[in-house]
Amino acid sequence: MPAPPSRKARKRLYLFAKKEYSSKNPRYVEVRKAKAARTFYHGPVPQLILTKYKALLYTVFVDYGSLARLYYFNRDGYRIKETSYSESQLTTIKDHLRKNSILVVRYPPKEQKESISDYSVAIDKEFLSVIELIEQLLDFSLEKRPVITLREKQKKSDYSWFKPFTFNKKFLEAPLTFAKNPDRFIVLRKEAFFSFFSKFLDNKFLCYDCAVLATILSIPQQSNIQKILKEWSTSSLDDQIFQLPQQEKQKEIVILFRTLQLFDSYEFETIISKIGLTNNNLSEIIFGKLSRFLFSDYDPHYRLSSLFRFFVPLSKNNGKDDDFCMELLLRASCLERLSNQNKRLHPEIHEFSAQLDEKKMSIKLALEVIDYLEQKRVDHLFSVWRKAQKYFSKIVDQQINKIINYFYQEALELQVEFPEASIEKPVEVTFILKNISDTSLSSLKMDDIRWTPKNALTVIGERSNLSAKVLHPNETKEYILPVIPKHLGSINFKKVKIRFNDKTGKKHYVRFPIKSLFVD
Repeated sequence: MPAPPSRKARKRLYLFAKKEYSSKNPRYVEVRKAKAARTFYHGPVPQLILTKYKALLYTVFVDYGSLARLYYFNRDGYRIKETSYSESQLTTIKDHLRKNSILVVRYPPKEQKESISDYSVAIDKEFLSVIELIEQLLDFSLEKRPVITLREKQKKSDYSWFKPFTFNKKFLEAPLTFAKNPDRFIVLRKEAFFSFFSKFLDNKFLCYDCAVLATILSIPQQSNIQKILKEWSTSSLDDQIFQLPQQEKQKEIVILFRTLQLFDSYEFETIISKIGLTNNNLSEIIFGKLSRFLFSDYDPHYRLSSLFRFFVPLSKNNGKDDDFCMELLLRASCLERLSNQNKRLHPEIHEFSAQLDEKKMSIKLALEVIDYLEQKRVDHLFSVWRKAQKYFSKIVDQQINKIINYFYQEALELQVEFPEASIEKPVEVTFILKNISDTSLSSLKMDDIRWTPKNALTVIGERSNLSAKVLHPNETKEYILPVIPKHLGSINFKKVKIRFNDKTGKKHYVRFPIKSLFVD
């Protein structure tokens, strides 16, 4: 068996190939080694193979585009002969070389073509980055997300740059051309917002419209916004709102997301679907109402409350009974109480509830509940709701109990009176606690009052705390803290914590901020 080619032989080949490439400016130059021919086999599973090596072991192929030249070299790296090929012969000789030789080196090196899986991984990483940015904006972690994959050809006949994806189990599939789309970041944002919103929305039409709206609000460039508006058939929004500061638009995205979260908490879609509208019509109505609140001061609770109110007359016209309409009004009332938007409930709640049959016990009790919700009368609300809760859903029951706890948080009012304070002169700080609710509070106790710097005040005498076995409605309790200031300037008090029990024995606590004391 002949010895393998020496290192010097290969070096001569490489130098020749480099010189051809640098001096004659061809498309490329390839150094190729002829494949050995196996001529003899021994045994059913060959244990002995004789191989015949060709005398002309190496070739250097130079491609000029319209013609080519092939150089033949022996085992020692010396050129033996050369052959030229015309343009019509190029395909044949290239096929022959691919079948009968092995590529050793190429000038310039052949560029590695990215595979479809490489493109898929790159696009999916971009998608993940977009999701992480939205998670920071919304302060919400997306536990599961779809994975983006690419395919060679498009499947959808109605393919467009704005809707390239088809959903396949856990994957979003798009044609390979999507990877080269300069506007793909717009599409990725839309799909990311859709992934977030679909956690709380079953209606895909509504989810899509909300995702497109959030995408527009997240993009500052007007040119890109116009591209989206051309693709979005639902859009009937004033273009002026998209020219507002980006910070305002991001704030609106967060409020939209919080509103959709409430959709889930209040089972909004479930109860509204009972009215009998198609998903598409329902989506148009809801999105139209939501879009009217854009850049208003109304919080998510109030926005959802307005939707519940809107569907009351529509439900009545579609033949729904009074209990169903009252269910909507109770949910709207709870949302408004939690919104802190207005001191009183919206007039429509009273207007629509007055149209219901007061002779029915469920309606009669619910009307009282609405009145007590508006007046924040926690004792009466608790008593009446115990009778009314069997007529209505668990959602309303949960929200009423939440509001009762909320009312207890507002049952107390604390006033702190500071006299003029001078260094090293005793002063009395007066704490006046008043029960402003309609119910008695028991086992009331105020925690120790603390301040910074710690040594700024010295308590005179034995330290005690404000406490009361029972604090009746409109009753006040006074506590005087005698102290000697030891520090000039501002003395900052920490929030004081007050504990109490309601009429059922449930424990509550509330924290009150205290203004600073200035010592001169």
